[in-house]
Amino acid sequence: MFRVLLLFAVLLVLSCATSIKIVPGPGAQNSEVLEGAVYAETAGVSILVEAQAWTGRPDILDKITPLRITLQNNSGRLLLIRYSEFSIVGLSSQNIYAALPPYEITGTLKDPWIILPYPFPLPSSIDCQKFSVAPYCSRMYPSFPAYQDSFTIDSLYYSRYYTVWAKIELPTEEMIVKVLPDGVIEGGGYVSGFLYFEKVNRDEEKLLFTAELIDAVKGTLLGKIEIPLLVIRK
Repeated sequence: MFRVLLLFAVLLVLSCATSIKIVPGPGAQNSEVLEGAVYAETAGVSILVEAQAWTGRPDILDKITPLRITLQNNSGRLLLIRYSEFSIVGLSSQNIYAALPPYEITGTLKDPWIILPYPFPLPSSIDCQKFSVAPYCSRMYPSFPAYQDSFTIDSLYYSRYYTVWAKIELPTEEMIVKVLPDGVIEGGGYVSGFLYFEKVNRDEEKLLFTAELIDAVKGTLLGKIEIPLLVIRK
C-alpha cells in the first residue's frame, strides 16, 4: 500500500512539473517587427498575438493562459471589442478556452456596471488610439473616452466565466491593469492589451486563436481571424 501511495505521489509531482509553452503554429504569419509574435488580417482588421509577452508574476502561468493582443482597425467601421468574441480552440480535443472577463458585472441590462475588489480607478497600461471603453467600464477607466452609443453587454458570458476566477484565486491587480477592456475601436485606431484565457491543457498540441470581428453599429460579422498556435511541453 505504501509503495502504491509513493508511486502516485511521484507521478503527481511529475505531472505538475510538466509546464507548457505556446508558440506560433505551422502556417502562422510571423511578425517582422516583434520576435515570436504572429498576426493575421481580414476585412481591414489585423490582429497581432504575442504568446510569450507576460512578464508579471510567473505563477499566474500555472492557472491561466495570457496572450497580449493588438488589434488595428482599418475596416472603415466601428469595431466591437468584447471578451466573448475571442477564444482558443484545441484542434484535436475541440476544447474551447474562453477569454475570461476580469471583473464582475452587476446592475441591469440598461445600466450595468463593474464590481472590483480593488479601489477605483486603477491605472491602465494598455496602449491605444481612437479607442473608447464600454460604458460600464467608464468608472474604471476615467482617462479613456466612454463609447456613447448603444453597447450590448453579454451578461450571460460574464455570469458563466467570471466565476472561474474564484477557483484559481485570481485576478491580481497587475492583471487588471494590463487587461484589454471591452470597447470600440474607430477606423484608423488600435488597442493593445492582455486577454486571459482559461488554462490550456498540457495534452493539447495544435491550437487555434480565433476572433470574431463585429460591426459595433450594425452588430454584423465583418469577418473571422484564425491564428495557428502550438503547445510545447517543457
